[in-house]
Amino acid sequence: LVKDSLLNNWNIKKELVTVVYECALVDTVHSDVSEQRQQKHFIVGASGLVHWRKGADVFVQLARTILHKYPDINIEFVWVGRIPDKEKIIINEDLRKLGLSDCVSFLGEVEDTVKYYRDFDVFVMTSREDPFPLVCIEVGLLGKPIISFDKAVGTNEILKDAGGFIVPYLDVIAMAEKIVMYYKDPELTATHGKHNKKAFSQFTPEKIYPVLYGQIQTTLAK
Repeated sequence: LVKDSLLNNWNIKKELVTVVYECALVDTVHSDVSEQRQQKHFIVGASGLVHWRKGADVFVQLARTILHKYPDINIEFVWVGRIPDKEKIIINEDLRKLGLSDCVSFLGEVEDTVKYYRDFDVFVMTSREDPFPLVCIEVGLLGKPIISFDKAVGTNEILKDAGGFIVPYLDVIAMAEKIVMYYKDPELTATHGKHNKKAFSQFTPEKIYPVLYGQIQTTLAK
């Protein structure tokens, strides 16, 4: 996605661009799980700075869409990430007016993100644009299915084979239906999660840093 942007929007020569994906630094395997919250609901998770680019407003509309169409469904929506004071006022007021305050939580910054990611049943990437977000690697390594928007996120290059769904850009209804599909089919959720755990295992420092270092050496040698 980033390479295409450089070539098509900025006229960078193709031979000058090499794709090296990011890698996760968070230890998802050895994170302390003793302090996990008691999970009572099917949890739809999201993460990032509350900002228009990350689509926090889309996340609210996603919750509204599902709970309006399926009022008896037992789903909780949890967003982890910093909330600027101005955005917090807007988000809280939207949730109050929509009657979603009891089932949609914006937790703000937390010290151990993985502790919360482990509770997620499915992760939604509501970003309008995101190169190759680390959070997707982290939740992928934890075996969580991922749903994202087409043309918006580099993670789609990994999800296109399995491990989640790519829905039309900003199509909240389509994303909502995929969440409900996971809610009703635990086996599908587990299968996609298992696929992601394997697929995202390639994005670790041990595997990415040598590739990145090699590319730096190649560039310096030119």
